[in-house]
Amino acid sequence: MRRTFAFYNTVAAGSRITLVSGRIAQPFTFKGGSIYFAPGANLLLRVSVFVSDDPSAPATGEPEGHNILLPHSAVAYFVGNDGRVPIETEVVVKNVGAYLKVHAYNTDAVQHSVVVNLEIETHDDASADSHAANPPDEPGGEELV
Repeated sequence: MRRTFAFYNTVAAGSRITLVSGRIAQPFTFKGGSIYFAPGANLLLRVSVFVSDDPSAPATGEPEGHNILLPHSAVAYFVGNDGRVPIETEVVVKNVGAYLKVHAYNTDAVQHSVVVNLEIETHDDASADSHAANPPDEPGGEELV
């Protein structure tokens, strides 16, 4: 079953926020999503997405878990200005009880809103391997156990 998770909040100037989904009770494939950057963000709001077994939301640093951009990206976050930035990656998550986390770090002198929509496709243990877009050793696919 395909599910969408919406995250929204305001990030004060010079601060961080971590938004956490509810517990996802079955294995799933992270299918991507999008991040909206309002006019004036000017590449100063850094947004990263994590998959984690830990439901905590730290206020002073990045959360526990797997950053979906690493190890394949040169940076660990998305930036933008006045538009949507698509998230086009797939990550297979075999463990039951994981959480999606959106971490935003506002490096600007004014507050910004963080608006993120993420999509997953849930599946049972037996079909988890059939939902991966790429094997974990090929670009574009990542598998978490």
